[in-house]
Amino acid sequence: MQSQKKELSDGEQSYVVVLNLQPPHEPPHHPNHEPPEVQLVNRDKDRELQYVKNYKPKKDDVQHLRVLVHGPVGAGKSSFIDSVDSVLRGRIAGRALAEAEVTTSFTKQYKTYKIPKGQPGEFYPFVFSDTMGLEMKGDRGVHAEDIKLALKGRVKDGYRFNPASKLSDDSKYYNAEPTKNDKVHVLVCVVPADNILLLTKDDMRKIKDIRETASELGIPQLAVLTRIDLACQEIQKDLKNVYKSKNLKKTMEQFSQLAGIPMNCIFPVKNYDEEINIKDDVDSLILSVLRRIISSGEDFINDMETKGTFIWLSEMCVVL
Repeated sequence: MQSQKKELSDGEQSYVVVLNLQPPHEPPHHPNHEPPEVQLVNRDKDRELQYVKNYKPKKDDVQHLRVLVHGPVGAGKSSFIDSVDSVLRGRIAGRALAEAEVTTSFTKQYKTYKIPKGQPGEFYPFVFSDTMGLEMKGDRGVHAEDIKLALKGRVKDGYRFNPASKLSDDSKYYNAEPTKNDKVHVLVCVVPADNILLLTKDDMRKIKDIRETASELGIPQLAVLTRIDLACQEIQKDLKNVYKSKNLKKTMEQFSQLAGIPMNCIFPVKNYDEEINIKDDVDSLILSVLRRIISSGEDFINDMETKGTFIWLSEMCVVL
């Protein structure tokens, strides 16, 4: 403790005053003393993370949900998969390799990623299938028909995308008898929020073409807007401004109109790209869309089972 003595006089008497120069005592840090918005982010993260950890497909013949990720080159498809992996592992992961700056697709092969859970050999009951970026030039980009085949479970892991032609049914990578685990249960379109207006009509035509096939198959579709921190300065300053940003809302509305995806199916996220440690606000956004992906996929599996039963009963009635 630092103190200082100072002698004062008052008429004939003098006395000493001891001045305490120690700064005022600060109460110890406690989570309950966090600002309300921080407490909300933490509660959301904990709730969503618990939901994901507890999830298990209700149908015994479905081992995992399959999520197909597609979108324009440089949108952050592989980075999104890595970010999901990072959130669930509690540390930065980087298995779905991606380049920082790309003009052509870095992903060349169809590859499925499992996310480890708990003990060695244990995985979460959902997988992500990564695809080549959408490019309209004839000699580059994934062929839209290959995405359609993947939706039906016809594409095997390791298939190298050929922009000039789709996968042929006589290829060793063609799956002639796809199971429920091979088929896609959720389609996720990843687009960069800072370059929405740079998407061409041909880009959108490809996206809509793929969406139409998914719709015919009854597959639920979501969109993930990445690079939101580059699309809005307020978000760049503080990620918690994501739902306050008028600029981001306008961007989401523009993409909704272009792609025909409802606003409540579009999720803004920030991928892990330069961070070396995980952050609660980044995790919260990623977990929010992951929970929606899981719940949509589970609904689709149950609906698919119901439709199959209905068709089978219809055929029985015809035979009788």
